[in-house]
Amino acid sequence: GKVVVLENPDKDGVMHKRTVVADGLVLARSLKVLDRGVLVGEPPNAWLMRDTDGDLKMDTKESITDLYGRREARVEQNANDFFWAMDNWMYTADGDIYLRLKDGKFEVRKTLTRGEWGVTQDDAGRIYRNTNESSVHVDYVPTPYFMRNPALVRTRGSYEAIRDPDNAVNVVWPVRPNPGTNRAYQFGIDRPDGTLARFTAVCAPLIYRGDRLASQVYGNMFVAEPAANLVSRIIIEDDGRMLKARKAYERGEFLASTDERFRPVYISNAPDGTLYIVDMYRGVIQQRADITEYLRDHIINHKLEKPTALGRIYRVVHETT
Repeated sequence: GKVVVLENPDKDGVMHKRTVVADGLVLARSLKVLDRGVLVGEPPNAWLMRDTDGDLKMDTKESITDLYGRREARVEQNANDFFWAMDNWMYTADGDIYLRLKDGKFEVRKTLTRGEWGVTQDDAGRIYRNTNESSVHVDYVPTPYFMRNPALVRTRGSYEAIRDPDNAVNVVWPVRPNPGTNRAYQFGIDRPDGTLARFTAVCAPLIYRGDRLASQVYGNMFVAEPAANLVSRIIIEDDGRMLKARKAYERGEFLASTDERFRPVYISNAPDGTLYIVDMYRGVIQQRADITEYLRDHIINHKLEKPTALGRIYRVVHETT
């Protein structure tokens, strides 16, 4: 329920100071820092918060829209992100609006709801999202175009899944058993060795557009899978007719941990050309409304409800293959 600023005064890579910008928020989930303030998503509201006296604390809060998701929506299915794209529009995931700042004013328009957590874009301007078990979806045609015809039923070209022939792009290769997934007791969720077989909580799609990793990584998609404690790298190929996707490694992942509390939930291009990965680092990631008795018992038996407040950020500076 807080927006905070973390500072590293001595530039040693560790944040030493924490200032609360705003608190008392309900499930605030998105931020976009602008020169005129901070855009904060708190469904159903998007606020522009300003610090007018330089103390890093909110002094004013202006309502931009009350259409940013729904207050009564489930935690996992609600609007998120303010992805600022090349066309100057900010796109959302799991929300039905997009917005832009033009001539000093915010303009909000309706669109079709797509994706679950996170938005990204490639050099051609195509917008990507994903959801749950399906790692790569793309808008071949800008989705707002479909809103021009209110009677339109088919929306081919919007939010199209990109897969390889055997759907291996949605297969995951954890380095530890994953019994702590919500449906691990069902047949086919885990392999015989206990590892998760396919994505179940894929999120945070990112097209890498930096210059610090190997050149062959440029334009690849990275996605987070907190349920399996890993980050996947997916190669996107354009044959001139359509896009194709495949996992970068055979029976392997870009990053995987043996720690059950390693929960990557956000990936970002960094200003210095590297890659940032945010690890929520906690045992429980499933919202209460959806926790099965099986998962509840696993959490209690392994004391996964604690510790909390141990999240961290990783900076990836090198990848050779």
